[in-house]
Amino acid sequence: MLGKSPRFAAGVVVACVAFVNANSAAADDLPAARTLTLEVQGEIQEHCSFGPIPDLALGELSNVHGEYRRRVALDCNIPVDIRVKSANGGLANTAHPNGQGPYKGRLGYQLSLAMPIRKPAASVVTADFKSTQLVGGGTLSSNGGVALDGLELTMRFDQLRGDDALLGGDYSEVIEITISPS
Repeated sequence: MLGKSPRFAAGVVVACVAFVNANSAAADDLPAARTLTLEVQGEIQEHCSFGPIPDLALGELSNVHGEYRRRVALDCNIPVDIRVKSANGGLANTAHPNGQGPYKGRLGYQLSLAMPIRKPAASVVTADFKSTQLVGGGTLSSNGGVALDGLELTMRFDQLRGDDALLGGDYSEVIEITISPS
């Protein structure tokens, strides 16, 4: 039995060597290598959609406390900048925005924006603006990421203190939000 094993092993080695030699000879018969260049192009339509923001009716301003939040649908497949601009720099008395006598005509606020982005990892970019800053406008950038999960706006109104009484009347503010590619 020992005598048969070496012959069997030798036969296998010979077969492998013959196979390698046959492949080498076939490669020599191939023509010279050639290069093929394939150019591939395509595109994805850019889009950015922004949902409606419901108005905020505060009622009696002396009772305004805490935070007021609004979640807004936002879906952009490109990096964006969100520009925020205030018409009045605060919630302003419609007849006398600068107040009269000891009474103020404007209630300030802070506006915070939080935008989840992906770049490719998920993160959140934020910005905080005082209402007086927003007269000149403020910008929140997606920093090269894309916004797929909406935008959260939070308003915190200044607290009225004893000598901070507001002038009687109607108050309003218009906040313009513009989204553009960055």
